[in-house]
Amino acid sequence: MRLSTRPDYISEEILDLLLRYDVRTIELGAQSLDDKVLLCSHRGHTIEDVAQAAKMIKDRGISLGIQTMIGLPEDTKEKDIMTARKVVALSPDIVRIYPALVIKDTYLQKMYSEGRYRPVTVDEAVDICAELLEIYEASNINVIRIGLQPTESISENGDVVAGPFHPAFRQLVQSRLILNKMIEYIKDNSLDNASSIEIECNEREMSNVIGQKKTNIILLKNKFDYKNISIKINNDTKYFKILKQKSI
Repeated sequence: MRLSTRPDYISEEILDLLLRYDVRTIELGAQSLDDKVLLCSHRGHTIEDVAQAAKMIKDRGISLGIQTMIGLPEDTKEKDIMTARKVVALSPDIVRIYPALVIKDTYLQKMYSEGRYRPVTVDEAVDICAELLEIYEASNINVIRIGLQPTESISENGDVVAGPFHPAFRQLVQSRLILNKMIEYIKDNSLDNASSIEIECNEREMSNVIGQKKTNIILLKNKFDYKNISIKINNDTKYFKILKQKSI
């Protein structure tokens, strides 16, 4: 059995009860580890509540999950990155990353309508989440979800008023992370002056390498003025390898 709850709902007595019912995983809705963001978002808990709850859960041998949210009121990319680093310090087994969405008939919609809240764009959210995913992967923390599961109500034609909603949000994030790594690889290996390149990639990563609607390939061509980029499957490569080609 697994459950999700607020950090300030965890106590020794509650944990005793949950263990009697064989609860194996508890996910804490931390959302942010910046106290100003938590206060302005009316979360009703603090960073210390998250830290104490996480310690109690781990001390009981229960698997710990942390749920975080980007783009909340008073949030910034720098605060999101700092939150991720603080989450890593809590040593969770799993993490979820959600972008904040403006949902109909909520206080956040009121703030949005009055001009007191600006949600991040899809591109901004993808950019932030790609960096967070890299931080968690570097610490071997399993990110089990990025973005809300689309439902009848959680959709552009449903209750989502504004915000970075996309039905394939995780794929966008994974693709952006690969793009960032490819750009770094190209610069580190002096391939930015090549006329054409060949990208060898694992078959599992091909869609992330190419990007939705070939966005990664188009961006690399424009950024480095490549005449041609070819893609080749090489399952001996974990992610990708980029080779220089002769001019075409």
